[in-house]
Amino acid sequence: MFKKLTIAAAGTALIAFGVSEAAQAASFNVDVLASGLNSPRGLTIGSDGALYATEAGTGGSGSCIPSPSRPDVDLCYGATGRLLRIQNGVTEPIVTGLPSIASPQDGTEATGPHDIAFDGTGQAYVLVGLGSNPANRDQLPTSDFAQLLAINDLNGEPYWTAIADLAAYESVNNPDGGDPATGGIDTNPYSLLIKDSTAYVVDAGANALLSVGLDDGEIVTESVFSDRLVTNPFSGATIPMESVPTSIAVGPDDAFYVGELTGFPFPEGGARVFRLNSENQPEVYAEGFTNIIDLDFDQEGNLFVLEYTANSLIKKLR
Repeated sequence: MFKKLTIAAAGTALIAFGVSEAAQAASFNVDVLASGLNSPRGLTIGSDGALYATEAGTGGSGSCIPSPSRPDVDLCYGATGRLLRIQNGVTEPIVTGLPSIASPQDGTEATGPHDIAFDGTGQAYVLVGLGSNPANRDQLPTSDFAQLLAINDLNGEPYWTAIADLAAYESVNNPDGGDPATGGIDTNPYSLLIKDSTAYVVDAGANALLSVGLDDGEIVTESVFSDRLVTNPFSGATIPMESVPTSIAVGPDDAFYVGELTGFPFPEGGARVFRLNSENQPEVYAEGFTNIIDLDFDQEGNLFVLEYTANSLIKKLR
């Protein structure tokens, strides 16, 4: 069984949905846990029982690269990404100065810290996105974009260490075979899951699931999510649509489940949830969604799917 939730925009708040005892009734209690945030993205519960969340930030006035969705718009650098701890009604920024790019006009289209996860020892890892050709990272003042970072000393003076360079991997391996001549090489690490001593990274730009050995930083392509042919609503032509995977969870059967946002033209009802088989090949598990940005299972094995919006993203980009 699956349920879907929809959030109307990237938002500035973290909201808790309390599911009723009868999940089939899709009855929810809604509580605001934190507000006034700057592009909140991934969240998880730490071993201390606190909720940890990443903010992609608002960029800044530093050097810029083109927006992935609107090439005539620049996204500019600022160290405004943060890691928050929310506990006992208090929201505390415990790591600041993480990299961020966003529109300098209004802070939209932010990319920065996208997700957080802890390993079995309590070590924190933060995944930083990019949303661009890896070569564009050279125009920014830090190489921490498109990296998996280990965050140390959360209760003291935190600092971070780069564990794996997903941008460099994309430059060399290009898992989905995107055409470099048409800007097909793109990396945007978006979702993170840690299982045993391995981090599993969903790269929305590379259309791939990657694994990272936490002991040695070795990156491996585990699965690739292929294009589909769809109709361009403006021209009527048949065009390839990228999958754009954005989320990962482990199911009650111990298999990986991956949700997709989809690329242009972002058709309503066109997003799917995949289950990876024993060879890590994606098989459609559920469909009919729009713009999936997260998913997870509850203790009873129900799958909950979070949509960015129930309408096509074309309506937001116009």
